[in-house]
Amino acid sequence: HAAVVWAWANYRQSEDAAVLDPDQLIIENLRQYIATNLNVKLRELAYYGDDYREVGGWYDDACVYLLSKTVAEVTGERSKTKVSRTLTAHGLIARSDEEGRATLRYLPPVGKVTVYALDRRKLMDDGYIEPEA
Repeated sequence: HAAVVWAWANYRQSEDAAVLDPDQLIIENLRQYIATNLNVKLRELAYYGDDYREVGGWYDDACVYLLSKTVAEVTGERSKTKVSRTLTAHGLIARSDEEGRATLRYLPPVGKVTVYALDRRKLMDDGYIEPEA
């Protein structure tokens, strides 16, 4: 019995176990996208320019602002409700709109775009993010 418990505990901590937890898969896909695209497809908000056809989002000291279409592509999750619930449950939404939506529909200085304002510190952390109670 002890060997099975040990093996299961080790498996649950492995990368192969990510498919067992859809929430963690969404979060890990976002983390990987951010890590590999910082200053490539993710531009610093302070240096915003007019040409953002190839941009997946922006960032500042507090947030990573990912376009909603980028989040759908990166996570593979087509349900906006599932993504919003997952990000909210894990405390990753840093800013929401005045109506309580998980997305912002206006981002100064960019203008009218639909973005998730994600907590940069939590997303750049390597540790597991527990759902908030």
